[in-house]
Amino acid sequence: MTNQDSKYYTSAFKQKVIQEVLSGQRSATDARRHYGIGGKMTVKEWLLKHKASETHILEQDKKAATNHLMKEETKSNETLLAELEALKRLLDVERKR
Repeated sequence: MTNQDSKYYTSAFKQKVIQEVLSGQRSATDARRHYGIGGKMTVKEWLLKHKASETHILEQDKKAATNHLMKEETKSNETLLAELEALKRLLDVERKR
């Protein structure tokens, strides 16, 4: 739970409490009381940090997906341009006949 009489809680303990609150097993206030967590806002601050972290991860995933789509679109555009150039050359050859 805590690191030897210090006021710091381990990451694993924080995650356990956060998951219990997010799953509806306990309210933030109930979790604080059940585990003897000091500070009325401590659990709520953990929840805010957790949500901010999740939001950041989702934003990174969204950026990565957008970048991937843009790369695919660029490849597709390059392929179309190459095909267009090939068709132009074929048209020139046919016109010269």
